[in-house]
Amino acid sequence: MPLARTCPACGSVQEFPDQTAGQAVRCENCQAEIPADRPLIDKAEVRDEIARMEEGSGARFRFRVALAVLAVGLVLLCVGIGALVMLK
Repeated sequence: MPLARTCPACGSVQEFPDQTAGQAVRCENCQAEIPADRPLIDKAEVRDEIARMEEGSGARFRFRVALAVLAVGLVLLCVGIGALVMLK
């Protein structure tokens, strides 16, 4: 399974062969050296974390939309009551 490492210079995540474990490697984007002691990243863990973050943001977004719809409904209700009072 390829090893994924994050470049300290440009932040890109790149895959390297298993044989590079314990060795410094060069970033394919910026040519900076990624040291051997740089923590390795498991891409499956990254995907799982992104999925959890997206799931949470989706719930927050739906909550905000529901809150906005409720606020608009209350405003329309107040305007309607105000119009009825004015007609009397």
